[in-house]
Amino acid sequence: MLDINKAKEFKCNVENVRNVLVLSVVNNGAKSLLERLAFEEGYSIEDDIMYDPNKNMSLTKPGEINTFSTIYEHDNEYLLNFTNFPQYQIKDHEYMLNSADTCLIVISSTELNVIEKYTKLIQSVIRNKIKPIILINKLDLWIRLFEDDIEQLLYRVAYIMTNVNQIIEKQRGNDDWNIEVEKDNVVFGSATHGWGFNRQVFEKTGFEFKEIHETVKNNSYNNLHEKISISEAIFESIIANSPLTSESLKYRLPIICKNDIES
Repeated sequence: MLDINKAKEFKCNVENVRNVLVLSVVNNGAKSLLERLAFEEGYSIEDDIMYDPNKNMSLTKPGEINTFSTIYEHDNEYLLNFTNFPQYQIKDHEYMLNSADTCLIVISSTELNVIEKYTKLIQSVIRNKIKPIILINKLDLWIRLFEDDIEQLLYRVAYIMTNVNQIIEKQRGNDDWNIEVEKDNVVFGSATHGWGFNRQVFEKTGFEFKEIHETVKNNSYNNLHEKISISEAIFESIIANSPLTSESLKYRLPIICKNDIES
């Protein structure tokens, strides 16, 4: 559970604070992901409300903005703050994107016409100069759908990444923010079941995809989330790819501040 007093210490250590937007189109997993992260932090679920069972403190409510914070230890301690805005709010109020420097875009691997549905959302993120990370979600559903046809799964992943990168490149005019497995800015997994991985997690754990494939195909999860936790993969990707606020402000201030910046 997040220690509020410890979190306050980051007021004097803002370089280790990461503010992250979690966005997706409707029913593609952003809310499920925040619930999973909060659940692993020790919160409980009751009547669709996330709450601290020790303090009975509400975390999120239906229809409201979902938020979640945690302190994660990497090479140092980091305060990670997550916020999810409903897609319809972003569509009409892009200024809401000003609250973060990094965005985790949750994309369903099984969604038909996925790129068409995400194009405007990705364009908004890049237009506001928010560095993207993507989670290719619902991988368990895709594996069960195609079972032994791993080639189809790899094709689907390549299709999503290639098209996301085309949108990024067209909006930015370069490929410096492209999504690549080697950059650890791509996470794969299942928010509902709490397992996930990026390149770094695979290298650290020695886990192989065939183990995931067999576990999911046989519907015998066997605490898969304890071996490859989606929260760890996401936290590691954020720390590896999020710009420092002091750096991001150099290129984001002209967007955030419409007045004379010098004033």
